[in-house]
Formats: sequence, structure tokens, C-alpha cells
Amino acid sequence: MYNVKARTRKDENSGCLLWTGPLNKDGYGNASGTGAHRRSWENEKGPIPKGLYVLHKCDVRHCVNPEHLYLGTQIHNMKDMVERGRSPVNMIGSANNKTHLTDDDVRVIRASTDSVHKLAKQYNISKSAVQNICYRTSWKHVV
Repeated sequence: MYNVKARTRKDENSGCLLWTGPLNKDGYGNASGTGAHRRSWENEKGPIPKGLYVLHKCDVRHCVNPEHLYLGTQIHNMKDMVERGRSPVNMIGSANNKTHLTDDDVRVIRASTDSVHKLAKQYNISKSAVQNICYRTSWKHVV
């Protein structure tokens, strides 16, 4: 059994039990190659049935409080993500944490007479991203 509690601290406001060990690239606790929230579930509630995932009620990826976790399918996970506004579909423009552009950057790119290559290099994005901005296939909400 992996000692999850040894690497946590409690957030008194939320009740989250926050993983203080390493995090993976998506912000989930990493407990020897397995999600710390999964280890916490197994320690407190038992094995995770095949085909089920350990999901968060609290939306805090590095929370390992078993009371904040529940089992569900990938469909449950995707539905929950959309309902709680965490879906990339809901995160347009600069609200999407995967972009470093702002709405103003997009306006400047669209107004520019510089080459696609130069703009891509200047904003550290791909040439196709510049083209999508200019052709309004992305960042459609920016006028």
C-alpha cells in the first residue's frame, strides 16, 4: 500500500487534501507512476473496477481526499467536464489555458501585412495557426 497521506496537506477552506509530491503535465498528483488520487481511492475504498476512472467532485486535480473522489466512466468524466465549464469547447480565446495569445494579439495579427512566417515566429505559434486566425477559422469571437 502506498502512503498517500504522507505527501499531503489539508486546505482548510475547501477540505481538499492536496498532494504535495510531484505532479504530472496535467496537474494531477504522480505517486510512483500512478495518479495519486487513484492511489488514495485504492487505499481508502478498495480496488478500482476495470473500465472505471477516479473522478474529482471538487475540480482540484491534485486533491486526493477520498471524500472528494468518485468512480465513473470516461463518458461521465467528459460530461462532467462540459457541465463544469472545463471543456476546451467552453474555453475560447484567452480563456483557454493552452494559449498565450490575447484577443488584442489576434487583432494585430489580422491587421498585419507581415508574412505568415514572420507572424508565426513573432508570436511563437505555427504558420497554420496564423492562417486560421486570419481566415477566422479560429478566434471567431474576436472582431
